[in-house]
Amino acid sequence: MVSPLTGSIQHSLIIPLIEKNEKVAKSVLAVFRKVIERRICLT
Repeated sequence: MVSPLTGSIQHSLIIPLIEKNEKVAKSVLAVFRKVIERRICLT
C-alpha cells in the first residue's frame, strides 16, 4: 500500500516533469504501450 505522503511527493515531482517534457512523456508512453501490447500478445 502506498501512503498518501509518498504519492503526493511523486506527483509533485512527476507532474512538473511531464509538463516540461510533454513530447518526451508522450514518446515514453507510446513505448510502454508497444511493450504492453507485445506482452499481451505473447501471453
